[in-house]
Amino acid sequence: MVTCAVFLRLNSLLKLAVLLLAMAVYSYLIHLAFLTLARHDTLHRSHYVRMKGISILLMAMFMVAVFYNGRQWEATARLDFLWRLQAQQEVEDMRELREHNMCLLHNILPVHVARHFLDRSKNDEVKKT
Repeated sequence: MVTCAVFLRLNSLLKLAVLLLAMAVYSYLIHLAFLTLARHDTLHRSHYVRMKGISILLMAMFMVAVFYNGRQWEATARLDFLWRLQAQQEVEDMRELREHNMCLLHNILPVHVARHFLDRSKNDEVKKT
């Protein structure tokens, strides 16, 4: 589980390098396995060569799918980060605007009247939620 979590956080080029290394190792192991099988059964040697090619092709397709999924996940994570950053900035802007409006309201109206309008708007917000 930890390995999967670490793999999801790696850069896409590093992921590609790890995937290519794994594919090379597995291709070599498949080659050795089918070479051993082909030595013992000389009648079906072409069948073993075909099966070896299919195994390597399936592994390459799996590698492309994993790499594509990793790229999609990385793009989604980056977009999510940017949206979260934008939302935090908008909340901060709204807070500053609310404080500015309160200062203006206190400067224009007497304190007890401004408090009445501010309390009423808070009560309206509570009733809506």
